[in-house]
Amino acid sequence: MNVAMQVWHWMERTEGIQRNVFHYNALINVCEKIKDWKRALELLRQMDEEGVAKNEITYSSAISACEKGGNWRTALDLLSTMKKNGIMPTVIAYNAGA
Repeated sequence: MNVAMQVWHWMERTEGIQRNVFHYNALINVCEKIKDWKRALELLRQMDEEGVAKNEITYSSAISACEKGGNWRTALDLLSTMKKNGIMPTVIAYNAGA
């Protein structure tokens, strides 16, 4: 995670680089792997602040991070939020919460 965060902060400081959904998805996926659901949720909030649209992969990774971190209620809330935002969960999203 340290290397991923170093790259993330470098991107923040470097003029002309704008983070997009693919960058966020990659970092949220790292959060999933290390069960850091709090950071995954923080990144979702940051996406909102920066106006970066989330997609099914974004939510699936965050849901999985919550599930792996033992926060299944938040995982279920994210499934609901996903639907409210017009992104229909696929089998991948449902499995992430299982």
